[in-house]
Amino acid sequence: MVITRTSPDGRTAFRLRDYFSDLLEPCLVIFEACGGAHFWAREMEALGHGSKLIAPQYVRPFVKRQKNDAADAEAIVIAARQPEMRFVAVKTAEQQSRAAVFRGRERLVHQRTEDVNALRA
Repeated sequence: MVITRTSPDGRTAFRLRDYFSDLLEPCLVIFEACGGAHFWAREMEALGHGSKLIAPQYVRPFVKRQKNDAADAEAIVIAARQPEMRFVAVKTAEQQSRAAVFRGRERLVHQRTEDVNALRA
């Protein structure tokens, strides 16, 4: 995990790897949205921090160099400061489990269709 902290005027105050966020005073934590980001956003909120998620397609234009954790962290900070930025809602554990059940069912239906088509061929 890379943590990039910026000052109110937008300059990078510090950048650390593997720094535990519970050592920081409450702040806004911004993640690139993915399956695991929802869990971490809930964890940060439980520790008293604010959290927001940004869809990866909105972060990508702000990456200036090769894709790595530090470059992604910097791009997320820049993207989050854009006035028109849209954020992804943090899903609850229940919402994520419902989505997993739905995806599992879709996968089973797709596999059944593949099997039937293979038998007919």
